[in-house]
Amino acid sequence: MANNLNPVDMMVLGLLMAESIQGEITSETMNLVRAVDQTKVPEPLGHILRYSQGYRMNGKKLAFDLLDEIRIICIEMQEERNLEIK
Repeated sequence: MANNLNPVDMMVLGLLMAESIQGEITSETMNLVRAVDQTKVPEPLGHILRYSQGYRMNGKKLAFDLLDEIRIICIEMQEERNLEIK
């Protein structure tokens, strides 16, 4: 999945996730996020990228909402893995 990303895009997505955990996405990070070509980012990271690129509210609200999106993705991935194990 993420192995297909170039190092710069991987860094930008990592920064986006780190700032989400810290509680606020900076405008500098959002500028970097908007520059990533979403057609080259595989799922589920592509969903996080598109969600962020379309966001126009403040960085604190985005951080909060992104954590919820990531939580949902993690739950879905865990459920899929549980089905594979059975």
